Amino acid sequence: MFLLLRMGLCELFPGVLVWFDFCERLGVCWSESTNPIPTHSFAGSDSTASTMQSFFWHVLDAKPVYAALVREVEEAVRSGAIPAEGNITWIQSQDLPYFQACLKEAMRIRPAVGLNISRLVPPEGAELDGHFFPGGTSVAVNGWVLHRDREAFGQDADDFRPERWLEDEERARKMERYMFQVCLFLLLSC
Repeated sequence: MFLLLRMGLCELFPGVLVWFDFCERLGVCWSESTNPIPTHSFAGSDSTASTMQSFFWHVLDAKPVYAALVREVEEAVRSGAIPAEGNITWIQSQDLPYFQACLKEAMRIRPAVGLNISRLVPPEGAELDGHFFPGGTSVAVNGWVLHRDREAFGQDADDFRPERWLEDEERARKMERYMFQVCLFLLLSC
């Protein structure tokens, strides 16, 4: 704990200090506990960095994408939808459809977590890819594989193309159901 305090990590992640205090009061050695807070805190920062790296790499690598994103941001500033300087709010960012499409596409083409996300087959069983799995069987798929499914994302599933999220609202909802996305303290797989 001293090392974490010295590094200032307990100030950055207050949940870590709360967990240490809780373990101390119970007389449990925190290093032997199964607490998810430190792991999720650090993993959350890493997945955010990975997503942002993917976003910037792909946007800056594709001149038409970059130009379209700049146009959208400049228009939003001109219309007063976002400030000309400083940060924008989460709500303001939701009104930038091309920006949102670029973020979704960056998370799709380079998922931050390469781990398989497991689910249990429902009690009645399920057929997956022509194979029957009895109820209670643990099955998993990797986001890197799932996000390149041509049926879900199109024949160009290997390409970074944010426009796929804006072309058809119903198709976009279907694609969102296939996405594995990671958030701090919460793993979503829809």
